[in-house]
Amino acid sequence: LFRFTRMLVALRRSHPIFTRPTFYTGEDTSRSTRADIEWLSADGRPLDWNTDASCFAVYIDGTELGVRGERLDDDFYILFNAGRDGQQFVVPAPPAGLTWYTVVDTAMPAPMDVREDPREGSAEVADFREVAGRSLVVLRTGAVPHDRPVA
Repeated sequence: LFRFTRMLVALRRSHPIFTRPTFYTGEDTSRSTRADIEWLSADGRPLDWNTDASCFAVYIDGTELGVRGERLDDDFYILFNAGRDGQQFVVPAPPAGLTWYTVVDTAMPAPMDVREDPREGSAEVADFREVAGRSLVVLRTGAVPHDRPVA
């Protein structure tokens, strides 16, 4: 538990996206074509907060506030499954030239639950991601490995 907590604190401190001085607005403030934050259902559509929201995701855009879409940080896609059974989530396409990597998967045993460098031994994420019941997964964008073509 100590290792898990220490690594989550380190993740938060190392990414400016988690320590912004202003609140997210849900608008495209950086002209990156994405809102700074988007709440989505497991099927990738905008979340309807009036329905059962036991499975949902949040997309946090890592482009700099107010500056022509320049990268301030990686994008993050956090998938929450409060249900008992596994749930398949739609994973949006990452920005051009980047791919998704798994950073946290609370259903995995230690030390695979949190990864310092997700590119080490981590498979790239496809268009869908299964999230085990009562767990969450954090995906982070990163460069495509040199031995793989950019989609």
